[in-house]
Amino acid sequence: MRDKYFEFDSDLDQGAIIHIVGVGDTGLCAVSKMAGRIHNVECIGVQFATEGCSITGSLPMVMLTKPDLDSTLNFEPLMKTIENSDLVFLVSDLNEGRNRLLLDICTAVRMRSTTLILVVPEPLDDKGQPVSLSGQVTILRATVDGMIIVSGSSLTPLDPCAPKVFDDTTLLNYLIRHAIEKVTDIITTMGSMCIDLADVLTIIKGDGMIRFGTGIASGTDRGIAATGKAFYALKQQGVFSLVKVTRLLCCITGSGEMTMDDYNSVSRLLHVATNEDTNIKIGISRHDEMGNNLMVTIWAVIIDHHC
Repeated sequence: MRDKYFEFDSDLDQGAIIHIVGVGDTGLCAVSKMAGRIHNVECIGVQFATEGCSITGSLPMVMLTKPDLDSTLNFEPLMKTIENSDLVFLVSDLNEGRNRLLLDICTAVRMRSTTLILVVPEPLDDKGQPVSLSGQVTILRATVDGMIIVSGSSLTPLDPCAPKVFDDTTLLNYLIRHAIEKVTDIITTMGSMCIDLADVLTIIKGDGMIRFGTGIASGTDRGIAATGKAFYALKQQGVFSLVKVTRLLCCITGSGEMTMDDYNSVSRLLHVATNEDTNIKIGISRHDEMGNNLMVTIWAVIIDHHC
């Protein structure tokens, strides 16, 4: 029966160099929570030298300075830090008025031919409701290789009727980390069935915005149940159908109990929900603390920027 299970080899390393960069209060807070907790990834923060650093702990900081008042920012310290990186995730909040700085950072990073993915919380209005993606988001999107929009609806509650466990900031930090960590898990996990950095980049690079949804289930037909919950999380963000999705990435996370039946169930549902031209990549990740639970995370590339 053992041949029904996935075989993982944690000693193998695909060798990709990945950095996660936090900018602004939201970005710094989220990335500081990831430092030292994501396998084979280096986390850093970016801040003006004139600003007081509000982030404590082990997050290395890169200070941006101006030689004089009329000069532009010196990005060379940041460029040296991420030198030779294969993939950079830049995390920031679009509501903090730092879009000029973000634009400059993105332009500087892209000049080094590094793949840059911008990870941002979903823009909200004064009442906390999602707002349409604005022109400034479109401008920023044009300066990066991909953009992941993180929504509070990205994770389907295990029990919608249960009391709220996390405050909004804690939940947002978790979702930002999850959106990045599962991508890096796919790249760095080696097993009997795996995809690599090049496979992942074929999905997350290119036109469109990226929305993601996550579902968790256990017991019989857990692959079907977890995938259904991930679909529901995407629907909560306005992605009502995957038929027009051109590119889709999926990470199946489980313990050593994960089986080929789990994989096949998820794969079958993804192919039924999309069309025959959709580029689908499915990776696996092992976390033994999952026990009998199975987690399915889906990143869907939406070409319609109003989704």
